[in-house]
Amino acid sequence: MIIPPWQEASAFNLIFLRSSLFSVQQKKEQSHINSRSIRSEESEHFSYLGASLSQYEQDIFYALRYLALHPYTAVRWRGVSLPQQSLFGEHQTVCCALITHLFTVLGKSDYGRTDYHLICDSIKRLDTAHCCIRYHSSYFCGRLFSRIDLTRGNKQVTAVFNPEYIAFFNKTPSVKINIKQRLNLPRGLARWLHGFWSSYSVIPITSLEQLHYYSGTEEKRAGNFKKRINKALSALTEVGFIEKNWWISREGSLLAHRKPIEIGPSKLHNAFNISP
Repeated sequence: MIIPPWQEASAFNLIFLRSSLFSVQQKKEQSHINSRSIRSEESEHFSYLGASLSQYEQDIFYALRYLALHPYTAVRWRGVSLPQQSLFGEHQTVCCALITHLFTVLGKSDYGRTDYHLICDSIKRLDTAHCCIRYHSSYFCGRLFSRIDLTRGNKQVTAVFNPEYIAFFNKTPSVKINIKQRLNLPRGLARWLHGFWSSYSVIPITSLEQLHYYSGTEEKRAGNFKKRINKALSALTEVGFIEKNWWISREGSLLAHRKPIEIGPSKLHNAFNISP
C-alpha cells in the first residue's frame, strides 16, 4: 500500500524548502507581513500573509505534525490525565500534546521558562500563517491550521491542520528530510541550506546572491553573508550532509556535493515507545 506523503512525518513540501517562508532570521518581535510574494516562477507561485516565520517555526511545524501522526499513550500533568481515546481524527490532522512533548520530539531535554515562551510565541506565529500556493495545476489558498489553542496555562497545545492544505500536500512534490542531521545543526542558515539542498538529488551550482535572496536573510553586507555561508557549510560537513570539498569561486558561485545517505528510523521515533 502506498503511504500518502502527509503520513511521512519527515516529508516536507518541496516548494516550502525552496522558498523563504521559513527564513533564516529569528525575530524577537512578532513582526507581521501584510503580503509578500516569496517565490514566483512560470509553473509555481507562492505568496504569504501573516507573522514572519523562521527555521524555528519550521521545527515547531514538524513537531506538531509528528505528534498528530503518532498518537501517544495518556500522560499525567499535575494529576490530570490527557485522554487516551483518539484525538487525531480520521486523517491524522489533529495534534493534542503537552509542550514538553514538543521539546522531546525536537530532542531538547534541558529547557526552562525562556524556552517555553519561545515555543508558545512560535505556535502563535504559525496560527497566523496564510499561504496562497500554485504548483502547476494544483492550488491552495488558506491557513495552514484550521485552529491552534494553547490551554492549561500554555502547557498544552491543540493544533488542527487545515485538511485543504493536507490535500494540497499530498498532490504536490515532497522530500524526506534527515531530521537527525537537521536537529544537530545550528538554527538559521545551516538548517535552511539543509532543507533547500535536500530538495535536490544533486546540489545545483548556486550563486551567493541567489542564496541570499532565497533564504530571506537580512544580512546586507556580502562579506558577512559569505562568512555565515562558510560557517553553515562547515556545520553541514560536520553532520555528514555534504562532502568536504565544497568550494566558492571568486565570482561567488558555490559548488557542493551531497554525501550519499540513507534516511532510516530516527531516534525520535522512540520518544514515546513508537515503532517507526
